[in-house]
Parts: sequence; structure tokens; C-alpha cells
Amino acid sequence: MVPPTDEELCRQVAEGRRHAMGHLFDRYAEPLARLIRMAGSPSEMVEDLVQETFLKAWKALERGQQPRRFKTWIRQIALNNLADYWRKPQSRQRELLDESLAEIGTIDSNIDDRILLEQLLASLPSDLRHIVILHFYQDLSLADISEVVGVPLGTVKSRLARAYRLMHDTLASWEEGEGYHVR
Repeated sequence: MVPPTDEELCRQVAEGRRHAMGHLFDRYAEPLARLIRMAGSPSEMVEDLVQETFLKAWKALERGQQPRRFKTWIRQIALNNLADYWRKPQSRQRELLDESLAEIGTIDSNIDDRILLEQLLASLPSDLRHIVILHFYQDLSLADISEVVGVPLGTVKSRLARAYRLMHDTLASWEEGEGYHVR
């Protein structure tokens, strides 16, 4: 038996068949959790943000909203939820504390490449970080990213190029200032 497409499941949700939302959740919960985690969510908030994302999607589908492509639509909702989370005053205070701690820390010369990449991503402004994560960790095309973040394709391309430059410059400054050597 061929599994139903996302579009078929969305129609089923709109018709009131709750199990269809469970199938969408099974398909997209883990990729969304990775997206939210990599986009800068505190680890204790990832599960809540994933659930909130699916709740918003469910309500919209029940109201009859039919996304053109569920895969990009659900990611857009997730990034909007994360942006809303960071707009809350207590979240901003935590972010400032995290930034202060990051400035105090140093980069160990034996650092694992994954940790280095996470630090490089964290150094990017959120609009650039989201595009890098969507492209390389969520395997979305630049056209899909354009749809998710709601900007023209040319803007996605220029932001990706800018992210590369900033990551390169950041790494170069770490090499000079911290004695870190790229392997």
C-alpha cells in the first residue's frame, strides 16, 4: 500500500480525520525538531515548539487552509514560532546571557568539527542561520527556502553567500585571535 501524500493527509485533516495529523506528525516531527534546535532554540523548548507548530498547522488545516506544499509550510510555521519565542522578554534575557557566556569562552584547539560548525552557525544573524540550516541540514532547495522564509529567490542566494562570507571571516578571526587551526 502506498502511503498517502502530504496533500491527501491535509485534506483528511480538513475533513475532520484526526489520525491524518498523526501521520504528518510522524513524518515531520523529527526534522522540525532538528530545524528548531539548529535555528537557536534552547534545548528545553524544542519539544514545546514542535508541538506548538503542529497545533497551529492543525488549526489552520481544520479551518480549510490548504498549503501548496506542506513540507515548506510546516517549516515556515516552525521558524515563525521560534521568532515569536525570542520576542518574549524572558527569552531575550536568556539570549543575552548566552551571548555573554559565548564571548567569555575560548575555542579549544582540539575542538570537534561539529562543535565548531555549531559555533559558526550561532555567530550568524538568525535570517542567515535559518537559510544555511534549511539548505544544508533540511536539504531544501533554494526555491523551497524562498517559500519557507517568504523572500525572493535572489535574496535567498545573496543571504547564503553572505552567510558563507561571515562564517569564513569568523573562522579566520578565530584562527588569528584564538590560535585555532583549521585541520
